[in-house]
Amino acid sequence: MSFCVIILNKVMEMKNFKKILFVILAIILFVIFVFIMHGYLYRNVAIYYNENEKPKIIEVRKGKKIKNLETPIKDGYVFIGWYNLENEEAFDISNDVVNDDLALTPGWAKIAKNSD
Repeated sequence: MSFCVIILNKVMEMKNFKKILFVILAIILFVIFVFIMHGYLYRNVAIYYNENEKPKIIEVRKGKKIKNLETPIKDGYVFIGWYNLENEEAFDISNDVVNDDLALTPGWAKIAKNSD
């Protein structure tokens, strides 16, 4: 809050042209700051629900867990969990946190058919 008061006091001391220029520059710097902070605070997670479809991209705050991820469905298979597409390691959405951009793909186990 005190930062805003300092800025407002500086603006009041300036001439009109300088005030306008200063406010425009302050807005530009603020927007740049917001974009930088957003990129620092959030990571993109690509969710590949189906092999032949584009992934669903979600943003997850760095250091947080993925929430409310839909369980995929595939005929003849049972979903066994999510896997990191880059290194093929299991990714436990209940416990693992997102620290970098990530691509997840579902793991499947074929349902055995009864031969009765």
